[in-house]
Amino acid sequence: MLFDPSPRIRQLFADQVDPVEGRYLDALCDALPEQDTDTILFGYTSMLALLAAQQAATFAEVRWRHSAGRPHSSDPDSRGGAGERLIAFLTAGLTHGLAK
Repeated sequence: MLFDPSPRIRQLFADQVDPVEGRYLDALCDALPEQDTDTILFGYTSMLALLAAQQAATFAEVRWRHSAGRPHSSDPDSRGGAGERLIAFLTAGLTHGLAK
């Protein structure tokens, strides 16, 4: 639903997630008082897009040219804790990467 271009589907999605998303955004505003609302919204929506791509395993089968010859694993969590790396990446992006 997150990526459906239909205005009706987008509105249904927004209506369903708004109460919960609002709490997350409030928490981010509290945690990042130095950032303005637009910057926090950018960081939050970027985080959601990255999480959606990870959950959908969008890039699971892609073999990037740069990594040719390096070992691969078909299990993303076997590559050194993908979940932990994702949390670290998102945390760094939200706390340090939102500078204007």
